[in-house]
Amino acid sequence: MSTETKEKSTVKKKKEKKKKEKRPVTKFDVFSRIITCLAALAIPVVAYFTNIIYYVVESPVFALYAKLKGDTTDDGSTYGLLGIHKFVKDYLPLIRNLAPEKVDWPQLWDSLALVRTGLILTSIFFALAIVTGIVVFFISAFSNSNKAPMITALIGFLFTLGMYFSFRGIALPIVNGAISMSDFFESSIIASLLPFLASFSELKLGTAWTLMTVLFLGIFIWHGALLLIGSDNGKEKSK
Repeated sequence: MSTETKEKSTVKKKKEKKKKEKRPVTKFDVFSRIITCLAALAIPVVAYFTNIIYYVVESPVFALYAKLKGDTTDDGSTYGLLGIHKFVKDYLPLIRNLAPEKVDWPQLWDSLALVRTGLILTSIFFALAIVTGIVVFFISAFSNSNKAPMITALIGFLFTLGMYFSFRGIALPIVNGAISMSDFFESSIIASLLPFLASFSELKLGTAWTLMTVLFLGIFIWHGALLLIGSDNGKEKSK
């Protein structure tokens, strides 16, 4: 037998071995892929429609006004939520209608010097987490692999952690007073009065971040468990 014939025979045997080792797709595999696709698809959905930021603004003036009225339950605090959907719907049209001469954008950017790095990193990690969710969706839609979505989901989970620690670089200077709303106004009168009118007492990531983190972690655990079960079944069959 010639060398070429031996090589062809070896290649053929390897292909046949792979076919034998390839596990047939079961109904549970289809169910698992559907669950993963739905979870992965939910990631960009919650990122857009749920709130990304939760904040609490305290106002000593409003608290004093409430006390003068005899309301002891009102401490002058107001909470708010901000997400992409709300920003696009409510705030973006207002920003577009602002006359360029009324807003000094370079000064505004300079005012954000303490939080610029955190703002940029948070945005990058947030975008990467959304893209990773979409990648998990396509992997699960077109592949029966457990390892690929598990690893990708772990990467997405790490991106959400990166988003969390980056956002701390935004929240801490604002809550601690290192940067305040008065920094965005040129008027010295407004700048001196605004801290008494309103200041941030709490600023943190909201529902979108929580759900994205849980979804990535859930996909990772789900496919990790399936890999362990498949590995155990393979060991039992080989005995």
